[in-house]
Amino acid sequence: HDPYTSWQHDFFSLPPNATMLPGDRPGFALVERDGQPLCLIGGRGYYKLDKCEEMYVYVGGGLPVNPRPPFNYFTTWSISDNLNQFNQPTTVVRGGKEMVIPALSEVMHFEIEEFKNLECFTSNGLGGLFRSFKDVPEMAAYTVRWPGLAAQMRLLNDLDLFDKEERMLGKVKQVPRDILIDIFSKKYQRQPGEVDMSVLKIVVKGIKGDDRVTYTWEIAQKEIPETGYTSMAWTTACTCGIFARAMVDGKLTGKGMLAAEKLAKDDDFYNWVMAEQAKRGIFYKEKVEVEKNVKLWEK
Repeated sequence: HDPYTSWQHDFFSLPPNATMLPGDRPGFALVERDGQPLCLIGGRGYYKLDKCEEMYVYVGGGLPVNPRPPFNYFTTWSISDNLNQFNQPTTVVRGGKEMVIPALSEVMHFEIEEFKNLECFTSNGLGGLFRSFKDVPEMAAYTVRWPGLAAQMRLLNDLDLFDKEERMLGKVKQVPRDILIDIFSKKYQRQPGEVDMSVLKIVVKGIKGDDRVTYTWEIAQKEIPETGYTSMAWTTACTCGIFARAMVDGKLTGKGMLAAEKLAKDDDFYNWVMAEQAKRGIFYKEKVEVEKNVKLWEK
């Protein structure tokens, strides 16, 4: 959910001493999407640069380690929210302008760690990033899945099966989306012995001094079956708990709605969050690529 839209009335009615953080799917996940703290990390990249020029987010939550047809996916979270990403209008930033494009309109190859044959597609996952960092001219978010799912969902979209308006189907009034959810709740069921993983890749590019710098964070967090938690549950719950602890311990002192991406400007707080995640077995690979003296040549 986007607190700037669907939840805005709830925020306006908060008592003045309340503190809340923006959430994105699934559910109440604080600064996360599909179980990963994308806003905090995206903000970290922004503040490490003198001028941020590009920001891209790639996220896949609840991916089966071993894909199973027909959809090569099972859901470990809300089936309704899961399906939203396939037909929600999608905000991207191109050439410094916010644009709304159809979900699934851009599909491309994606790989991470040993998983070399994934795909990703545009989805409405930037959260508050494009509102907080209006000076970044290029931004987009992508959902990561095994190949083929995007094409399947495009077909369902073309058949209007995501439609929320009641209509006559045969001799009965039905909402197409309700039928779709009922079908998918069975087809998307996780089978005994199946293991999930959560993947995240954030790429932030820009200028630092005279150099052009690219920061990349990535993780492919596999479920550890003996814990009793899916990867999706572990990454989501741990991050929720860490931020709740930060509020209880007074590390977050602002009131009202706090933009998680802006909290990344505080070195101590960011490092504390990353350290707390590491204690729980959540580690991110960070890569820095530098093109030296780019600005000098432009002069």
